[in-house]
Amino acid sequence: MNDPITIDEMNYPSDDLIYLRNAAGEDIAFMPIAQIPLDAKLYLILKPLAPLVSAMGPNEALVFERAADGAFVVVCDMDVIDRVFDIYEQLVENSGN
Repeated sequence: MNDPITIDEMNYPSDDLIYLRNAAGEDIAFMPIAQIPLDAKLYLILKPLAPLVSAMGPNEALVFERAADGAFVVVCDMDVIDRVFDIYEQLVENSGN
């Protein structure tokens, strides 16, 4: 599996957004932050441009799993979320940002 990389390292244009449709059929805009391979799965850290719930802070992001069919599925398992963010934080520390 690929090494963890930030969106900058992917040469992903910073002004490009990912739009995901929610259950109500609304398109939600996300800024991609990083892709993190973990346990033979690919996870994406995506930051919504607007908070999705009132308890969500402006600098918070969500972890999504990239399913085999290409769909993005929000991750609810706190152990996986913590591991993904731990890898991301190590990646940022090692890059000197």
